[in-house]
Amino acid sequence: MVRILLSLALTAHLIVGVCPSSRADAPEPVKFTCFVHGPVSMTLTLAPEAAGEPTRKLEIIGDQNPTRWRVTVDGADKTPENGGKVAVRPGDTITWRVVQGFHGVLFADRDAAKVMLEFDETAGKELKERDDKFPGFGPRQWGTTGHSAVSTLAQAKVKGEKPK
Repeated sequence: MVRILLSLALTAHLIVGVCPSSRADAPEPVKFTCFVHGPVSMTLTLAPEAAGEPTRKLEIIGDQNPTRWRVTVDGADKTPENGGKVAVRPGDTITWRVVQGFHGVLFADRDAAKVMLEFDETAGKELKERDDKFPGFGPRQWGTTGHSAVSTLAQAKVKGEKPK
């Protein structure tokens, strides 16, 4: 009986990609880059983490360095390497800002960004379709154009159940 159940579970996983430990409601990671400097430089991925910790304030900052975003979490420098990941939790607030130079934010996939994030349309620049900006970067590119300092590009809260 146990062998039959294991066989059925393995078959379901292989056929439809169902894994008993996966969460259907977990959002996909969200990749973004600088609208001006592009995917070779200044690209990061928001990686969802489980709730349970206090929510935080993240700032993703474009400054004088055109090769990476500077990241702070509750004011502490947490800048990953270019192409790295930024862990985000439900309830976190993320602000993309320009403090020096000329930058914009471009999400690789608008749909993935909107599943993970609730954007405050009053707190940044216009976000719109940019599908032709960087061929191959993403299926539904969406974001701002480039802006100079000092600018708020976008602000969003990470969706999901917040810790109590």
